[in-house]
Amino acid sequence: MNLANRMTYLPERFALRGTQLLLGLLFFQNGLVANAAVAGGKLAFVAFVGSDGVHVPRASSLFGFEVSAWSQTLWPTSKDWKLYRPDSDLTQHGAAVVQEMGKYYKERYILNDGLLSNSCPSVNEIFAVADTKSATSKYTMRKFVGALLDAGCDIEGYVHEDLYALGYSLRKSSCPNVPATGVQLLSECTHVRIAELVARGDNSSCTSDHDASYLPESRKVGELLGCCDTPAVCATSGETCVLPTLQEVSPTDVWSVSAQFDALNFFSSAFLMQALNNMQAAWGQLSLREAVQLAARPLVDYLELTNSLFQSRTSAGSTVLGLITATLKQAVTGKSLGTNLPDARAKALFIFLHESDQYLLRQALGLNWRAQGWLSRNPTPPGWKVPLLANRKAPHASYLLSVGICLLRNKLCKAVHV
Repeated sequence: MNLANRMTYLPERFALRGTQLLLGLLFFQNGLVANAAVAGGKLAFVAFVGSDGVHVPRASSLFGFEVSAWSQTLWPTSKDWKLYRPDSDLTQHGAAVVQEMGKYYKERYILNDGLLSNSCPSVNEIFAVADTKSATSKYTMRKFVGALLDAGCDIEGYVHEDLYALGYSLRKSSCPNVPATGVQLLSECTHVRIAELVARGDNSSCTSDHDASYLPESRKVGELLGCCDTPAVCATSGETCVLPTLQEVSPTDVWSVSAQFDALNFFSSAFLMQALNNMQAAWGQLSLREAVQLAARPLVDYLELTNSLFQSRTSAGSTVLGLITATLKQAVTGKSLGTNLPDARAKALFIFLHESDQYLLRQALGLNWRAQGWLSRNPTPPGWKVPLLANRKAPHASYLLSVGICLLRNKLCKAVHV
């Protein structure tokens, strides 16, 4: 059975912690924000932030790990993953799930709520943009928008590429010399940030702590790979079946990470992608639940370790937040705030990011994932999407903003929303 037919968009809750954000005319305070749809009024604006669709495991960027070199068992080939396009690592299954999500948003916001004029609205009403450093983000966006609109509606006027070329960043960032317009290219910001860290000697590494903390996960991955059957790639004793602790390296002057931790993140993430692609994870040794549990903590810590010193709350996160803020304010006031922004008449903003950038947005917002059961300790659940809704309430023309999450789950159920 195709997993795309069993994927569900279920509501979970986010809480805002440690941050207060002024978004246009809207003000958040700590605590759970009420659902705008429940509160009444007319939906005036929706912003949606999603990540890449399900994709083939990406090569380890630090040590170049390849599964085939670590296991006696045959690893799935690109043909087994069934790619959607030859120039992308998006899978056919991942594209199918994204298409179902687009159909849901069409039903929810176009047909039911009447947010947009029709299923082939003016190009001014929708602005979709992707981080096209990865072709997967681009194709994820295009598959989503294609399902959102009528079959005969040309999507070219609605989709935009190269999100970070827009260059928007919040004025109150740690990047120096941000002009009054709040515009600064991310590359400039990141370069200055790294220079500051190196100058004050803040190039510490938490690698040893990670290696000790993740010893059980490392052992589990080693067992799944069968590494103890190949002493050359096992720990010195060959008894613990721990991924090898190779010499620690520093790819930059700012942070370093051990080969053991890099390998743990790479292989556990690869098994997770298998499960999400409706394949047998780790040669049938892991269920979806087990794959999520194995990958959750290493993935989050890896994202934090490799991204926070460079960008957290200043680059990727603030760029996306700045774009949402400006577009939302335009929708509320009806006034354009400048160039490089969606049209002031835009009612729907759809943003597609790499998962690391999406994580940084979560950090910038101070969002805390609240889930029950086996997902409760997973700060970045697989398939999570952040919808943000602005509801106009008569007669005072006030606006209520709600933020929530749509989560893909392996259950048979019709899609619902926060």
